[in-house]
Amino acid sequence: MLVQSIGTSYQHPKSNLRALPSFKAAIPKPLPTEAVQLRMGNNLYELGFNLKTLACKTPEDFRNLFLSLRDLTNQLGEMAGFSVKHRTPRMVQTDAYYVSSNFYIHQDAKDHSVYQIAFRRDYLPWMKDMGVNPENSKLIFHGLQDIIEDVLHDPITREEIDDADKLYSTARNGWRFKWDRGMWERILYENNGIIPIKIEALPDGSTVFPNEPVIQVTAEDGYGELAAWFETRLLQVWAASERASMLRHWLDYNINMIRETSDSNLTEQEIIAKAQKMLVDFSDRSSMCPQESERMGKASMTVFPIQSTMAAVYNASLDNNGVIPGSIAMPSLPHRVIESYENENDAFEALYNYTKGGLGSYVVDCYNSQHAVKEYILPLALKALKENKELGINTVINARPDSGDPFDEVKYILDLAVENGLYREIKTRDGRTLKGMTVLKALQADGMNFKKMMDINNRLIDAGYSPADCLSYGVGGYLHDAISRSNMSAACKAAEFGKGERKRDVMKCPIGTPEKESIPGEVKVVRELNSTAPTVRALDEEGKNAYIVWYDGINGPGIMYKENFSDVQRRVLYDFDKYKKPEHIFSDEIMNKKLAVRELHHGKQD
Repeated sequence: MLVQSIGTSYQHPKSNLRALPSFKAAIPKPLPTEAVQLRMGNNLYELGFNLKTLACKTPEDFRNLFLSLRDLTNQLGEMAGFSVKHRTPRMVQTDAYYVSSNFYIHQDAKDHSVYQIAFRRDYLPWMKDMGVNPENSKLIFHGLQDIIEDVLHDPITREEIDDADKLYSTARNGWRFKWDRGMWERILYENNGIIPIKIEALPDGSTVFPNEPVIQVTAEDGYGELAAWFETRLLQVWAASERASMLRHWLDYNINMIRETSDSNLTEQEIIAKAQKMLVDFSDRSSMCPQESERMGKASMTVFPIQSTMAAVYNASLDNNGVIPGSIAMPSLPHRVIESYENENDAFEALYNYTKGGLGSYVVDCYNSQHAVKEYILPLALKALKENKELGINTVINARPDSGDPFDEVKYILDLAVENGLYREIKTRDGRTLKGMTVLKALQADGMNFKKMMDINNRLIDAGYSPADCLSYGVGGYLHDAISRSNMSAACKAAEFGKGERKRDVMKCPIGTPEKESIPGEVKVVRELNSTAPTVRALDEEGKNAYIVWYDGINGPGIMYKENFSDVQRRVLYDFDKYKKPEHIFSDEIMNKKLAVRELHHGKQD
């Protein structure tokens, strides 16, 4: 087994060779028969011969050879006792009512369909908690890239179709459950397994406004139902979008607070950088599955780039040319490490020596928080002050109370630091003099939410402290609990059916519930600086379409567009305040279309 540590790998004491992974964990299976081995060998030889003789003349030839080799390798692995990672067939990655609807939906919808996804809620609960101005209730669109790569990256395979068929053949709902296997086989044979839909959407990290369609999906030529097939997967973009939106508004709160309570000579860039250090995502334990940890952690990093969830850091780096687009949270003393020492102070000393010259988080409430701060943490801080001057380093101790009253515990740490001269005076823009800490600060992460953090900040300011120069926050469970699809009112609705003369706009327009109305017809979304003009317009109206084609399996090879994560971060950071919320989202032409559909189904209204 290969054991990794910092800068080293395990070596057997009797060998100069690096230790190799052990494969003895495979489930024992009998040796395949000679006939099976010969058949598999012939298949491998044939594939190798095709490569050796340069038989692949097109990208499609090479892709098909790869898929055949992958399937063959998986079969060999299973024979050897290794389990191949399970992959849910795309034919079942949908809601049940899409599976059979191709048998009874109108032919127009099969010929050509357009669907749109929008976030319909204008003012979200956490906006009220933060005191966000309703005129500024904008959102961030984020997370589509991961969904497309997860669902649409690979062409479909015969194996997937067969696996789905096994499931549907046993399904009963008072009668045999029918599904359109033939449609998927047509994709396999006529489109090289590439799912024939087109996904247009705004760039990742874009600022969006409520009711704008952030995604528009098209399918045609008998595949119209596929435009809706992946609705449930694509709709899941709401989660990463709401996490990024919530934190982007929280960043604005911190920026505004720092402008008023920190050094008056800070540049705007320094203010932003300082604000981005005020919160660290501690939500890994609150996630319901590994995928949530990775994707929601990445969403946090679009705004606050210091991250504690290592899987999120890794996946963000994969989208950033292997470079971490931010930083890993500071080394920390958890309670279990303190408990491993007979003397609590020995644990503090160990972390101090490990983090000398940098930051460390010292949890202080394992036994008695105020005793630990006064008797152990303060002496370390005084030691750090002395060593920083002598060695030219910058050791900073962050005392973390994890129980007790959140404000009182923080203030005790700061007051003790002031009593011992571990602070500096800060002149604010409005002429006040506030205190900022030097080598002893606080990290508060005990059940934090926006209301609690705002209360602590306000009370610290009243007590003469500059929050951004005294403490930072870790937020865990609240980041998971505060978001929901209901908050965003995220929905996918049909917009257009039919081709040529049969093309028509469609719209959901329930009587008495106007907030659930959808958008008729294929549209574009326009971004114009210093404008409050409508942003959702018909295709023939003026204005450059902000949509990009993310995926095209109709006229393209599938995935068409990928974002570099640092570009997403810049877009989230700098475009958020660039565009004004329009007075009306929909253009007059769109509103006339809505009226026409409404009158068609409701009759003319007075």
